Amino acid sequence: MAPVLFILVVTALFFSFKLPGNILKKLVSTESVSLEKPVQVSAQQASLQLPIEQQLLRVKALYPHWQKIQFSLDTSSDSSLDNLLENIPTNNKIYQVDLGNGDESQKRLKVVLNKTTGGLIQEQKFEQLSTYSKLQSYIKFLHTGEFFGPFGQNIVGLASLLACLLVYTGVMLSWRRWRNSRQVKINTVI
Repeated sequence: MAPVLFILVVTALFFSFKLPGNILKKLVSTESVSLEKPVQVSAQQASLQLPIEQQLLRVKALYPHWQKIQFSLDTSSDSSLDNLLENIPTNNKIYQVDLGNGDESQKRLKVVLNKTTGGLIQEQKFEQLSTYSKLQSYIKFLHTGEFFGPFGQNIVGLASLLACLLVYTGVMLSWRRWRNSRQVKINTVI
C-alpha cells in the first residue's frame, strides 16, 4: 500500500498548494486551441434563437454516443446576484460533451453551437488542450484511482482507509505512552 499512498500524497500536492501547479505551468506549454467566446445579442436576435431543448437535441444528434452533456446558463459577466439571475442572450452556447464513462478525460470535448441555426461552430477535443491541462487531468485521475478504472478506485479507497487507521493507531499508542509516563512519575513521587 505504500506506493499507492505515495502517489496519493504526491498528486494531492497539486490540489492543496499553488506552488506545484505553478512549477508545472512553467515547465510545460499552456497554449491550447481557444474556443470562440459567445457574444451578447439584441432581444430581436434572441427571439430567433432555438429553444434550449432543440439545441440539446442538435448536440445529441452530433454525438450519438454521448454519456453526459453539460452547459451553463447565459449570464452577464457582472457577478452581482441580480445579474446572475438575469438571462443574457448570446449568439453561441458552449456544451461539454462526455463520450466516455466519466473516467476518460481523453473522451471529453467542448462544442460551440450557434443558437440560431443549431450549427456546429467549433469543437475542442482533448488533444487540442494545452499540455498543462492534459497533465492536470491525468493527475486528478491518478489521485482518485480512476486512471486504473474501478479496480484502481477501490485500491485508492482502501489505501485511504488504511491511512486513517494508521493515524488512529499512532495517536492511540502515543496517548498510551503519555498516560503510562505520567503514571510512572506519580508512582516515583510516592
